[in-house]
Amino acid sequence: MQVEAGVRQVMQEQMGLEMMETQAGMTAFYQAMALRQAQVAVLHGDLPKIRKRILGVPAQDASLRAQAPAALPSLPEEPRALSLTDQEELREKIFHHMKVLFAEVTKFAISEIDVDEPLESYGVSSIIMTHLTQKLLAPFPDFSLTLFYEYSTLSALTEYLLASYPQECLQWVGASEISSEEKRSNVVQISVSTPPPGHPQGMPRHGYEHTSQADSYPCRGIPCGCPGGVGGDPQSIAIIGISGRYPQAKNLAEYWEMLKAGKSCITEIPSARWDWREYYHYKREEAVAQGKCYSKWGAFLADFDQFDPLFFQMTPQDAEEIDPQERLFLQECWKALEDAGYTPSSLSPALRQRTGVFGGITKQGFHFYNVERPDRFPSTSFALLVNRVSYYLNLQGPSTVVDTMSSSALVAIHEACEYIRQGRGDMALAGGVNLYLHPATYIGLSRNQMISDSEHCMAFSKGSNGFVPGEGVGVIVLKAYEQALRDGDGIYAVIRGSAVNHNGRTYSTATPDPTQQAAVIQQALTQSGLDPRTISYIEAAANGSERIDALELAALRRVFGAYEHGREEYKIGSVKPTVGHAEAASGMAQLSKVILSLMHQTLVPTVVRGASSPTEDFNPAIPFAQWPFQLQRELAPWKQLAVDGHAVPRRAGITSIGASGVNAHLIVASTAQRPGHPQGMPLQWNEGVSQARPSSVGASLVGALAAEPSLFVLSAKNSERLEEYVKQWISYIPKREQIDLENVAYTLQVGREEMPCRLAIVTGRQDRLLQQLEQWLVEHKNTHDCYFSEATTSLDGSGEQVTQASDLHEKALSWVTGNSVSWYDLHKGQQRVRITGLPTYPFKPRTCWIGHHQGEHSQTGHTQQE
Repeated sequence: MQVEAGVRQVMQEQMGLEMMETQAGMTAFYQAMALRQAQVAVLHGDLPKIRKRILGVPAQDASLRAQAPAALPSLPEEPRALSLTDQEELREKIFHHMKVLFAEVTKFAISEIDVDEPLESYGVSSIIMTHLTQKLLAPFPDFSLTLFYEYSTLSALTEYLLASYPQECLQWVGASEISSEEKRSNVVQISVSTPPPGHPQGMPRHGYEHTSQADSYPCRGIPCGCPGGVGGDPQSIAIIGISGRYPQAKNLAEYWEMLKAGKSCITEIPSARWDWREYYHYKREEAVAQGKCYSKWGAFLADFDQFDPLFFQMTPQDAEEIDPQERLFLQECWKALEDAGYTPSSLSPALRQRTGVFGGITKQGFHFYNVERPDRFPSTSFALLVNRVSYYLNLQGPSTVVDTMSSSALVAIHEACEYIRQGRGDMALAGGVNLYLHPATYIGLSRNQMISDSEHCMAFSKGSNGFVPGEGVGVIVLKAYEQALRDGDGIYAVIRGSAVNHNGRTYSTATPDPTQQAAVIQQALTQSGLDPRTISYIEAAANGSERIDALELAALRRVFGAYEHGREEYKIGSVKPTVGHAEAASGMAQLSKVILSLMHQTLVPTVVRGASSPTEDFNPAIPFAQWPFQLQRELAPWKQLAVDGHAVPRRAGITSIGASGVNAHLIVASTAQRPGHPQGMPLQWNEGVSQARPSSVGASLVGALAAEPSLFVLSAKNSERLEEYVKQWISYIPKREQIDLENVAYTLQVGREEMPCRLAIVTGRQDRLLQQLEQWLVEHKNTHDCYFSEATTSLDGSGEQVTQASDLHEKALSWVTGNSVSWYDLHKGQQRVRITGLPTYPFKPRTCWIGHHQGEHSQTGHTQQE
């Protein structure tokens, strides 16, 4: 019987307590019995820390030493063990050496340096850290600059060096290794030794004054094979719907193809945004001095200004004055809700009241066009990003916007999860959006030296000097896992844990703190109740800053490094080299990548620019060879782990770091395969289908099997949109070997808004469904199994409700003429599930930009009711 490894680590680092050998324990037991005291405590480990943390005795107080029990039989020898006196003397010498070195670099007098004072108090910059690192590399060859962020005082750094490099410390101060004969044979043994198995090299074996908050959260892992392994605990949140757009990807299916190819979507700033030549200078210093930008690169959304205002009952002019970020987010929320199999009108009053909207946004710039068009009022309202969604979808739960810069999307998702976990709500929409709409956004990023001047996002790479801006918009729909199962919802993945924190005071507001980053990861793991060894992939926030990327990996090592033994390396990657850093939407780009990877059971490559060998041109501050992470650089199957003899679901950690100081982490896992919701199913073929390709049907469709007929219904605002909808389905069907026709029909009936222009098809065969759709697209005629009409009877609920029709054909004919059907009654007594990933409504894209509906482009306006 042993204490769990995570608990042992916390006891060791916070209180100095270490495991005791059996013989020493037995000897201590008999001696304690001989003392005839009512209470006796036997403490084994780091005596100075035990004095301070448990006994409350100052380190310099030697009284405890005088009270030590008589000598006990010698314990097994440990390498490089020091007596108490020797260790305290070595510590004082290292303190002195550190103060001398620090004074030499910073020009402070030695008498002015307090080893317990935070380094930021001395104005320590990254340049000073670099100089200190160069000098410390001589005695400590593996020393990394990131350690100054992990241990923010000289005393904390000294304790780390003593714990991790004891022999190097002895050599640095000119002492020789202490012989084993000089070792103190005492139950309270003080030793400076190499980390034991299970403890990562380079992490402190003993504590320090500046304690890691991450160490305060032990990993209370559950057995890997227990029934809760998939997500059956009250904290698990199901992702039941998703939609998104990313650079060069109008939907998630296109996004997946880009991810698989390891393609970079970074280009020059398109002329549709602004003429970058007017605002650009290739030299950083000159660009900043002249109020220009030194970057002309980014990853941008196509058709960023396209919107369907009439669908949302807006005039084109009103839509033009709304920030495109708000418009895109609104459309993706509609599509995500439809993807989940729900519509605004289908929500019960109780569910509507308990459905919240949470969105992340951080970029402004649209309002600057006021100067160019004083007769108009283009504006950005962060509040209306989510409030407008709540209004148009008639959702009455919280409507909360989040701006924590780059971590905004994950923080919004965490808040949505907490809303459900705490029982305050039943469903939530959450996501983020990011667009660069004005050159001022690039100028500001250049002034703060945050972006790179390179056309490549250099995540994990040598010489990386900032991020490449990227754009995106994404939304997910969330429910409690058990509730989603009861409701028959399709489930993409499960959020097992989430956490958010802030760095507190660091060197600057934008300086990451690996201690707090480690803490937020540990909090998410603790909430999930999962064994950290069962996490097989980590989607890093790494965005191309050499220093910040290294600090993030240092934080991950603090958490996962203790669990590297006996398992393969943790796979790690970043989506940023593909789509840039989408700031407030970056968390959605990361999460969407992980969800797609889980569905396809495939890990996609992270491109390291210029690296042709496993280690060439890697960030020198990230020693991949020594750390327990392997960069995923090729397309490969996502293997399912077996831990302690139990197969575990595929699980991933997702990290997001905001320049605001806010850190976030999600633990996401695959879900058990369910009828009607196969893993690996492609998503959303609902956009970009301009022409439908006639297909050869019949033998090519493996799933075209005879079955009981079902009623398939599609509707749109007008016949043009219905045609586009049908084209999407004609593209969708041949890509599936077999479709669950009954549940697809059910999803279309209850999970799509009923609109005036309607098409209904009765069939039980996949090939026949495709034939009917292709035939209708050409002829627009009714047949025995296909019914079409532009409903005029009623869509306000006053029309006839069909309940007594004897067969599906009668129901189909009645429905297309404007009557409503009690769809739930149609499926009474049958177990139905909503199918995700089906085509969603095809919005009518039209350009909505200041003044576009007037003047030379007026012919592009649309007046037809949509």
